Amino acid sequence: MPGSVFGGDVTRKVRQAIDFSAAVVQANDSDTAADVPGSIGTDVLGGASTLFTAGAEYSWVGSRVQVAATGSTVLRHYSEISDGTSSHAAGLGASARLDDRTTLLVNQDVAYAPSYLYGLFPSTQTDMPGVATPPAPDYAIDDAASYKSDTKVELRRGVSRRSQVSASGKYEVTDFVHETQGRRDLKVGTLHSEFATNVTRHLTLSAGYGYRTATFASAGGPAFGTDDSSTEHGLQFGVAYSRPVSATRRMIFAFGIGPSTTIIPVTTTVSTANAGSIIPVMTTASTTKEDRVFRYAAKGSVLWEFSRGWNMRIEALRRPEYIAQLAEPVFADGVSAEFGGVLTSRVDVQAAVRYSTGASASGASAIGARALHFDTYSTETQFRYGLSRSLAVYVQHVYYFYEFQQTVLLPGGLPPSLERNGVRVGFTVWMSALRR
Repeated sequence: MPGSVFGGDVTRKVRQAIDFSAAVVQANDSDTAADVPGSIGTDVLGGASTLFTAGAEYSWVGSRVQVAATGSTVLRHYSEISDGTSSHAAGLGASARLDDRTTLLVNQDVAYAPSYLYGLFPSTQTDMPGVATPPAPDYAIDDAASYKSDTKVELRRGVSRRSQVSASGKYEVTDFVHETQGRRDLKVGTLHSEFATNVTRHLTLSAGYGYRTATFASAGGPAFGTDDSSTEHGLQFGVAYSRPVSATRRMIFAFGIGPSTTIIPVTTTVSTANAGSIIPVMTTASTTKEDRVFRYAAKGSVLWEFSRGWNMRIEALRRPEYIAQLAEPVFADGVSAEFGGVLTSRVDVQAAVRYSTGASASGASAIGARALHFDTYSTETQFRYGLSRSLAVYVQHVYYFYEFQQTVLLPGGLPPSLERNGVRVGFTVWMSALRR
């Protein structure tokens, strides 16, 4: 971070760099979970634990090609249950300037056992080569073994001095090692095209079309292994404004909004009694129909580099979401904000606030008459003290809360409500193996 002792000023442009980091952390999570009468397996990961994290980053910048790779691993041991978990993530990507007007971006990332409910929050990650899905171990609820893979390809082409067109495709797969009726594989494919033009030097207008399809477990399916699928079409009109703050800093504001239509299968189960029998016999029948939902989708972001050592990033999103630990798509409104900077040459601070709320994308539950509804939010605050360029100590506080309606059972018997207060204290090591 610019101006800090720990890590030095890594913003200096270099052609090739390899950085390593590691941390040992003592953590304690105080969890309060809501139990559902008659449910089993509502134990969640929590209590005192020790974490070991390690990461590596590689980047190479050529005249026309930029290559980046990242990797991270988190090993966690829980003292109270004498058990441990692990999570891993890796990303590899490249950006190539094919000619004076055409740019191609390709990125592949994989993750093992990420925290899926964390995906309800909008991501503030930049769309750069090598970006990987964050494991988010602080938001882990259980130790279900699973793999998540994201593949993205984007092509941009300038059609004039002021305008450009782009087309992108993304394919996401979540694969659970041990599938159950409520915890099943998820596949999501996205296609997007956009036309953008610079009205002025700092103002850009855009119009785009998006198509998305998903295959997920049927919450009300007649048997294990039944899948449902949905399709989504949407238009979006946007505006972006970039304002220079100084010769090297800027503030970027972007906003887009447009109509969308989603076709979602809804399965209802009806119980009836056979009145012709001496002893009434209850029978059930499942009916599936397609529900076409019209809504508007929106997204917005703000990046403000208000000093050399301080910046803020805000991301807001309103659209259907597909989460592996939910048995049906949801329509969510969410916002995430991250803030960080240097207090002194040895002390820096990072803070984040996230909030999301939503309900069944169809407006009615796939299981019964009541629709799924949720609220979730979190805060993170971290203070770090640099002992040297390679060693620092830090303290962090994490607060995490989610709540689903009491009639909803999450996969694996996870509680419909959880409140977590966590404290982490540890030290971290950073080393640059190559920087030239």
